Amino acid sequence: MEILDFSPPAPPFHVSSRALASAYVFLRIPVGFWGDWHVSPQRQWIFCLQGEMEYEAGDGTRCVLSPGSYMLTEDTTGQGHRSRVTSELDALLLAVQLEP
Repeated sequence: MEILDFSPPAPPFHVSSRALASAYVFLRIPVGFWGDWHVSPQRQWIFCLQGEMEYEAGDGTRCVLSPGSYMLTEDTTGQGHRSRVTSELDALLLAVQLEP
């Protein structure tokens, strides 16, 4: 990241390089949801806004998303991942889908 005047007259701050996105969607996933092995529809950033989700990759790696956390999903082929809502609230996610 480099320090840029991203939104003058606000002071400069760290900004990443630009990446193109094709779409974004909000996902409301109900309490008790369990998604067995499936792939991501495309490369996408997932941002957790509410609730908690657990993801398990094919190699056994687990990741828990809670409000304010995010991850990049790139498993668009193969076994994919499993996911489940682990909170007592529906999970509210923002998926920003990237250009292929």
